[in-house]
Amino acid sequence: MHAELTSRDKADDLIALHGVGAIAVLVDRIADAVRLCDDQAVDSLDRLLQIVEQRFEEPWRAMRPLRN
Repeated sequence: MHAELTSRDKADDLIALHGVGAIAVLVDRIADAVRLCDDQAVDSLDRLLQIVEQRFEEPWRAMRPLRN
């Protein structure tokens, strides 16, 4: 039985395959979806892009000093 991949799993897979290039891959896919007027794909890919961006920001957030 195959479990459906979550958006976070998809984001992690894209990062594993493309590294920081995952952002460019998603931007290209979003542009293609816009050209095809596929609003559903644009929304889905945009959510995925946000997750990928968050994944790359996580280490930097952890390194920031806390302010009093």
